[in-house]
Amino acid sequence: MDNKGFTLIELIAVILVLIILITYAVPRISKIFKNSKKNTFLNNVSMVYSKSQEKRTENRLFNKPTNYIYSEDSTSLNLIGMKLYYCILFEDEKITYLNVFDGKYYIEATENFDKLKISQVKENESYKLECKIPNKG
Repeated sequence: MDNKGFTLIELIAVILVLIILITYAVPRISKIFKNSKKNTFLNNVSMVYSKSQEKRTENRLFNKPTNYIYSEDSTSLNLIGMKLYYCILFEDEKITYLNVFDGKYYIEATENFDKLKISQVKENESYKLECKIPNKG
């Protein structure tokens, strides 16, 4: 008898190998995808940090002290195409607090603003950014 197909055992073995590969690959691919989104968020945070430094320098040139920059009032930065919520606090013209939220990820920092790491990015879609603005009134 001349059989040209696969036996049931061969098909089951192939399916088991595929299941093992998928079980191993899907979580890794998911983690890579999530880290990619977090890296994109960190790049946006870096942009907020840079823009806030520029605005602080500009305000200093015009003799306007900068106590804070907040996304929800007139001190907000010009971030075209980005939907970010942020609060940056200054003390003696130096950044002392940075908080950025994009609707899914957020980061809060009090130092090393130019060296933020992916491990500092937290995920919480219900996070509520609060800006405790000093001397506002």
